[in-house]
Amino acid sequence: MPDCRFKSIWNSIMVFLLIYTATYMPYKTCFIDEEEQLQIIIDYIIDILFFMDIFVNFVSAEEEDRILIHN
Repeated sequence: MPDCRFKSIWNSIMVFLLIYTATYMPYKTCFIDEEEQLQIIIDYIIDILFFMDIFVNFVSAEEEDRILIHN
């Protein structure tokens, strides 16, 4: 459902990850030569969460003119 608590929390997490990706990744590309192992793991986790977001959006309903669209 579009207004459920899970979807609101999920979208908030995705906004935070998008801001992180848009700000830190260019900085890392320009100024950081060697990455630490922890940073590599965090980057993989973020990639997995973005991949999971695709499926969360595929199975979510949309509301259009007060009608839920499930397909």
